[in-house]
Amino acid sequence: MAIFNQYIFKALENKFLYYNSIREAVKEARVEQLEGHFGVTGGNNSGHSKISDPTAAAGIKRATPLKFVKILHDGSELVIYNPEAWLQIMNRTYAAFDGTTVDRAMARRYEGAALEKIISDFHISTKTFYNWRSDFLTYAAVQAVSEGLIKLNQGEVKQI
Repeated sequence: MAIFNQYIFKALENKFLYYNSIREAVKEARVEQLEGHFGVTGGNNSGHSKISDPTAAAGIKRATPLKFVKILHDGSELVIYNPEAWLQIMNRTYAAFDGTTVDRAMARRYEGAALEKIISDFHISTKTFYNWRSDFLTYAAVQAVSEGLIKLNQGEVKQI
């Protein structure tokens, strides 16, 4: 019996497939934040005093996690919620398997290599590949649960 269902595995695989796009979208969003206007609040008839501290405002913006980013995939715009948390989970997952054949096989798969090519190059069976995939994605899922990105409710797994 699997701890996580195939829906969760597919959602996790998509995150790994979109890793580079998510990373670039996060970088772009952070640059846009830094180029934005910071530090002026209130004033006029708002009932608040006018305060201008661009350094503090920029620091708060940098420290606040991005709620979402938008990426393009096959001509469609996808919204990735909690992108920085997902990047951390993916980085920790790769780090946990660093230096192993599992790490190299999964990296190749999520870079777009065909399953048949990976099986041939690593001299493994399809079953072995799927066992490795299961271990890899289960590790990522446990990390996502610990970060609150996947919630377990009465035996059901719900991705948020």
